[in-house]
Amino acid sequence: VMPENASEERKKRLKAHGANLIFTDAQLGYDETLYEVKRRYGQNPDNYFYCDQYSNSNNPLAHYETTAVELLEQAPFITHFVAGVGTGGTISGIGRRLKETNPSIEVICIDFEEWPGVEGLKPLSAGHIIPETFDSSVVDRMISVDVVEGYEISNELAKRGIFVGQSSGAYLLGAKQVAEEIRSGHVVTIFNDIGERYFSTSMWG
Repeated sequence: VMPENASEERKKRLKAHGANLIFTDAQLGYDETLYEVKRRYGQNPDNYFYCDQYSNSNNPLAHYETTAVELLEQAPFITHFVAGVGTGGTISGIGRRLKETNPSIEVICIDFEEWPGVEGLKPLSAGHIIPETFDSSVVDRMISVDVVEGYEISNELAKRGIFVGQSSGAYLLGAKQVAEEIRSGHVVTIFNDIGERYFSTSMWG
């Protein structure tokens, strides 16, 4: 189950795995997809394995036990960490480990005002589903990023041989904004999507 405006690459990838695709109205946002999944599972629970990454505690735990450890090994002097919320697992798991390591490390969450925003990231404003896997207690503050400017950064990264997708460009934009605000420090973000997923979109146009 996915929004009808999901990139063609995502659709083709799932079809290659043998999935039957069910589309939800893009105008209703990604939350409608989550509702539809829950409806279908509730009607026939014996027919599905429901991994429920928006509520599964193993999601942030994986980032707490692995991604965050790797990050601290590579960037031991980190002062600021910037990421967004898809399921919330990345920023919650990493943020928790960072705060345990050094409570003064600032965890900053990006959000966006434009609709439809960035594919893969959840809007966090009132009226939207907030994933249970998102632990807002580890987040020090929110910052807003411009979607189009995030696309431009992804394009610039591609020219430098780093081929990432929409959310990674938005993350780097957020990290740049934070770096411009502070006098000194080490700002870290994470690239967790790939550019190949968006060939069919206007991103690479």
